[in-house]
Amino acid sequence: MTPTVSFKDVLSIVVTRLGEVGFRRKGSSFYLREGSNWGIVNFQKSGKSSADVILFTVNVGTASGALLNFSGLRASEVPRIDQCHWRKRLGFFFSDPSDTWWRIDTMTSPSAVGEEIVDALLKLALPEMKTYMSDASLMELWTSGDSPGLTDVERLRYLSVLLKLKGSVDALNNAKDRLQRMSEGRPSASAVASHLRRLDNMHDA
Repeated sequence: MTPTVSFKDVLSIVVTRLGEVGFRRKGSSFYLREGSNWGIVNFQKSGKSSADVILFTVNVGTASGALLNFSGLRASEVPRIDQCHWRKRLGFFFSDPSDTWWRIDTMTSPSAVGEEIVDALLKLALPEMKTYMSDASLMELWTSGDSPGLTDVERLRYLSVLLKLKGSVDALNNAKDRLQRMSEGRPSASAVASHLRRLDNMHDA
């Protein structure tokens, strides 16, 4: 069996098992929607893959519809993994966290790989992913200073939008102040200034 066929078989196993918990497939991604927010599981091939060997990793993410809209994207369309507002590689959910890449060659058992990944998703990744499909949970996470998959500037930009929509004036002013101070003298300063102007022009929730 060729690696390409084996990889397709892995995805077929994932389609079946994640379909049982409400996910649907779009290309190499699987998605779940709750309200205007999204949960995404994405299979990413390495650029080092060839006809003989396929290397891939699995990304997990969530996207806030409110933040997608603010960014000029359509909250009604399935977001790409790089458009998600919380992101982690599947390997970082393991007891020994690492940037894990799976290898498929002519000797690989697709069922073994597929079941390993599905088991990790169902037991480890999806429970945490579902937690962060909530805007309230994202705000709590970002307020704590944690921001998997994001820079600190991105974290504060996203947090400030949700705080604005929630009408949390004091917390919003604090986030804006930290964002401004963090970007001073850096390449992100212009983009942050534009973000803050746009934020000031938003209607309160």
